[in-house]
Amino acid sequence: MDTFSIPSENKNISVTYKKSHLQPTKIYAKFENLNPQKPFLIQLNQTFSTNWKLKRITKEEFMNKKCINTYRTFPLTQNTYCNYSPKAIDIIDTKYIFHT
Repeated sequence: MDTFSIPSENKNISVTYKKSHLQPTKIYAKFENLNPQKPFLIQLNQTFSTNWKLKRITKEEFMNKKCINTYRTFPLTQNTYCNYSPKAIDIIDTKYIFHT
């Protein structure tokens, strides 16, 4: 990792995410400074599954997930994350079950 450097076109991209401590595959992410005309890659430290779905959410949905710990920062990218505690049955998820 000592020789890794972030490409210049990606240096301004900021990622903040909140992950469920009960459902590690459920992540709410906020991306800033993305160029919508260019592709980008999301790499998670998890095994890939073809069942993964990326859903657009509102700012309000993101903000409503309250962190249960302080944000942690990755030294290389300066991206941040925290954990949140979902309800036993997250009713909001039901709107995504039938969404394609």
